Amino acid sequence: MAKLAKNSTGTVIRLSKPASAPKARQFLAHYFALERPHTAHLLFSKGIIDFLLGFVIGILVGIIIAIMAGA
Repeated sequence: MAKLAKNSTGTVIRLSKPASAPKARQFLAHYFALERPHTAHLLFSKGIIDFLLGFVIGILVGIIIAIMAGA
């Protein structure tokens, strides 16, 4: 990366040293230290809610069809 020096008479470009790549052990330590959200409980509860909502809507539609067919 290039960095411009401030408060100088001319423009001076200083090249910074490239960052070294992390070792495998350092990478794995940082990767496993990441905080990741656990969403398994959300998927499970969403499935139950979708099932119950579909069940209730199905019963209501069935009742409406039965009323229309009986009239």
